[in-house]
Formats: sequence, structure tokens, C-alpha cells
Amino acid sequence: MEEKRKISINETPVWFKAIIALFPLLFIAMIKFRLDNDFYFIYPTGEYIVNNGFPVKDFLSMHSDMSIICQQWLSAVIYYFAYKSFGLIGAVGIVYICYISFVILMNRLCFTVTNNFFVASLCAAAADFFIASGFSTTRPQVFTYVIMLVELLALEKFVKTKKIKHLFIIPVLSLLLINMHCSMWMMLFVFMLPYFAGAIKLDIPKLKIKQVPCCSFVALFVTAVISAAVGFINPYGIKAMTYIFTSFGYDEISNNIHEMTPPSYSNDFGRTFFIYLAVMAFISLIYKNKKFSTRFALLFAGTVVLAFTSQKSIAYFLIAGTPAFAYMLSDFDFKLTMTDTVSQKDKRTRKILVSLIAVMLVACVGVFIATDKPETEEDKVKKYEYIYSELDEAIDIIKASDEEVTLYGGFNVGQYLEFNGLHPYMDGRAELYLKDNNGSFDYLKEYYELKNGDIYYTDFIDKYGFNYFVIQKKNETYFAQALEHDNNYEKLYDGKYIMLCHLKG
Repeated sequence: MEEKRKISINETPVWFKAIIALFPLLFIAMIKFRLDNDFYFIYPTGEYIVNNGFPVKDFLSMHSDMSIICQQWLSAVIYYFAYKSFGLIGAVGIVYICYISFVILMNRLCFTVTNNFFVASLCAAAADFFIASGFSTTRPQVFTYVIMLVELLALEKFVKTKKIKHLFIIPVLSLLLINMHCSMWMMLFVFMLPYFAGAIKLDIPKLKIKQVPCCSFVALFVTAVISAAVGFINPYGIKAMTYIFTSFGYDEISNNIHEMTPPSYSNDFGRTFFIYLAVMAFISLIYKNKKFSTRFALLFAGTVVLAFTSQKSIAYFLIAGTPAFAYMLSDFDFKLTMTDTVSQKDKRTRKILVSLIAVMLVACVGVFIATDKPETEEDKVKKYEYIYSELDEAIDIIKASDEEVTLYGGFNVGQYLEFNGLHPYMDGRAELYLKDNNGSFDYLKEYYELKNGDIYYTDFIDKYGFNYFVIQKKNETYFAQALEHDNNYEKLYDGKYIMLCHLKG
């Protein structure tokens, strides 16, 4: 009778570990092969910078006197060259490359934190799923996620080895982030704060608190100072570095822009996030051999609070909270029953391989089915946000006009109009339409006042002298109905979702 023994899943063959670790690459099928709506202002921004240099006044909307900061200028240039050279494949290809990098880095970070293959792979896969399904799109944020993961990996390597060389990359990351996505530049330092806390020696007997420093506080401080100084190397100087303070916390943004609203149980993504947190809480309660670390406790708690402030911030909880949770479970082990007979080992290896491939294939098919299910017209609107074919028809009519065009286009359609060479009233660069950023006027506030009927539509029209209006019928109901019932305006195009009106005479 063959003797059986149990081995840790962490002792399994390299090929087995590789398959498990790379399994989340299948989630790439969840990334939508299309352009995000923001891409339509990102591309012309990159094009302008390549051909004309860095702008300080707006060149896309009708507000040419509006001061601007191209806070994503380097990302815009990269997307511009990718799309110009390879079209849709080039733009989405960047997202794929960033996602693959995210999968590898997240797995590596979790393993560095835990030295436990099973825990690292499981936790990393959960984060990979969320990033693929909710955050991987043709926006600069895909670069930001990779940068933040590299930072955490460098910090953990420094904690583990005490070698300062691992910190050398952080100023480089600062340089990249300030130019690729300056509104998120401060997050580089926010992620360092828990490490500063962990680097402080604590010994408070009365409170039973004792902490051995995890690393050198001085080394971290010098790195932070150098990284902050490097932040000045950008086209807009201190304005780019402090951009976050003039771009968030405004009611016009936090109450109206979906990604800036808190996660809600009323939508699928919000429900999935709350379930994910509940599972984490349940595991934390039942798992007895929990580890504790100041830096991981603060990373987890801080990013959870951040995630509850906006759906956009869930990504940063996944990046920092996932390795923190994995650390708590780093002592957990999973055993496989094996035999000592070589032939039996070979048989079991084959069975494991076949079973694993079968599970992966089923999962892959399931993902494709879930992302490629038949859609109704309403589903398509929710998926793509706008019917671009209708916008194209409206744009053709406008461009065929012989008169000078003063165009109204709102928050959601403005960027597509700009992508096609027009200069509308508004586009999706929300923070640029705040007076604190543009130094001119709160156009974003005015837009929502119009949308909600808080200002009279003729007063608004007279102020700017509009003669053409591209209106989303279901999103800008007040304005659409007002023009429909006003005999001074004619409908040149009336689609299911887009209406084009013209001022008579």
C-alpha cells in the first residue's frame, strides 16, 4: 500500500505555480475593446502638444480665454502616437499592456509581503478581477496603477532588505506621475505615510504598545524630499503639483459625476465591492493566526476610507489594501495529498494539470459569455454611453453649414465634438471648468444649473450667442424640451438619444 503524505501548495512545481499566478490574465477578456469617452479629449490634447507645445489657454472648447493645465499631458502624447499609428488596437493595446503589468506586479508584491504563494495568488487575483472589470480603460489611470504598485514593491523591498538602493526608483516614479497624471501625484506620498509610521520606534508599557522600526525613517524622509523636488520637473510647475487641491471636493463634481460618487449597493459594481469587503471581514474574524503590522494596518484602513468617498478610489484600495490583507493571512497554508511513488506522482501531476486547464477554459468561456451577452438598445446605451452614429450625423449637418457656428455641447458629448474639430461649450474635463482652475468662471456650476432648470434657458443662450445645440435628450431633458417648444428654434436632427437644434434666422 502506497504511503501518502501532505505537501504545502507552496511546494508544488514551478509550472503549477506559474499557471495559478498567471490565471488572472484571462480577466483581460473583461476589458472592453473600445475607446473611453474621455479619450476624445485626450487624443486631441496629445496631438496639440506634439504639434504646438504646452498650452496655457484652452484650445478645445469655445472658452479660449480659459486658463488650463494639461494634467495628463504625457499620457495624452502616448495615447496620441498609439492611436495615430495603430488605431483602436494601439490605444486599447496600451491598456492591455498596463493590465498585464498590473497582474505581474500585484502578484509579486503580495508574494514579497507574505512569502506565501497560495495567499499571494488568491489575493492578487481578486484585485486583478476588479481592475480588469472596472478600471482598465483608455485613460491615464492605467499608468498610475502600475506606478503605485512599483512604489509599494520598492518600499517593501526596502523594508525586507534594508538596502537603500530599492528607494532610488521612487523619485523616478514621482517624475513619471507628475507628468502622466498630476492630479494623482500626491498619492505617491500618501502611500509612503504608513511606512513613516512603521519606521517610528514605540514603547508605551501602559498601553502595551511596542513597535520595532520596520526601516530607516531618515532614508524614507530623504527619498520623499527628493521625490517632492523632482515634482517641479513638469510644464506647469507648482500648479500641477497642487492640482488635486483645486480639482476635488466640489459639489458639482462629487454630486454629479458617477465615478466621483460614493460606491452604492444600487449598482452591480458597488454591490460586488461591498461583498468583497464583507468576505474580507468574515475571513478576518474566523482566521486566528492574524499578523499585525502598523504600515499594513494603516494602508488598509486608509484606503478603505478613501474607497468609501468615491468609486474611483476603490482602485487605490485594491492596490494598497490587497497586499495589506494578504499579509494578515501570510501564515495560512493549503495542503495537497501526494504519494511517494514516482508513477503516482506523475499521474497526479497529469490530473492536476488537466483539471487546472479545464477549470481555466470553463472560466475563460464564462468570462466571454458574460461580456458578450446579447444586448438590448438600452443595454448598448449603458455600455457605450452615447450613440456615436447619431452624433456623427449631427456633426455632418453642422459642418455643412455656411454660417459661423457657436455651438452648445454639454459635459458628456463635448469631447466627441472636439475630437471632430468643433469647439463646444463644455466637455468632460470637469475640473478645468471650475473657476479655481481656469481663473475665469465656474462653467461647470452653470452647466448643472442649466441642466436642472435653475437658470432660464434663453438667458443662457443670449449670454453666449449660441446658434447650434447638440443635446442629449435623456440627460438634458429641461433644455431639450425648452427648445422643442420654442418656435425660434428648429430641429435639424432628431435621433433617439441626440437632438440637433438651430436658431432660426
